[in-house]
Amino acid sequence: MKDEVLRIRMPNRHAKKTYDDELVPGIDIDKNKLKNGVGTNLYKGTWEWVPEFSQLSANNSLLGKDLSITNIPIKKNNGVLFSGHLLVPHSGAWTFHCKSTGQFIFKIHKKLVLDADYKYSGEEISRTLNLSKGIHPYRMYYKDSSPKPNISLQWESEKVAKNVIPANALFVEKPQS
Repeated sequence: MKDEVLRIRMPNRHAKKTYDDELVPGIDIDKNKLKNGVGTNLYKGTWEWVPEFSQLSANNSLLGKDLSITNIPIKKNNGVLFSGHLLVPHSGAWTFHCKSTGQFIFKIHKKLVLDADYKYSGEEISRTLNLSKGIHPYRMYYKDSSPKPNISLQWESEKVAKNVIPANALFVEKPQS
């Protein structure tokens, strides 16, 4: 129960809890069931806010190498759902930074880590959370109506300099045979 609460709730300075500084545990999954990549689902449309894309039918699905839209066929008035598992190399405080031409939501487990949906100005936003070493599921929801969509998600910790999350830290589940 405690692990699940840690995977859902973000610390709130107005409603402090005794466990706010504890490490969010990873999930117990066999690494042999994973392969490098990013699940990438593409959606066409216009939305006032970032939708829950997993409840919509994707126009296209592919396996990406990273959390970038430079190599996928996205144009104006499109949405993307990136999903998979993040391999956190060591326990500690991890800060996630993101800047985009559109709006986005980034979740780890069920935690709302970054919310750039309502009135997002295009500036970089960041948030820190305590993650244990291991595998953590993530989802990045992104929508853009600009002619040249772009998004950049980075991470950093006391042992890792601020940089784009490397492809070798991004995994998806292998198809079952």
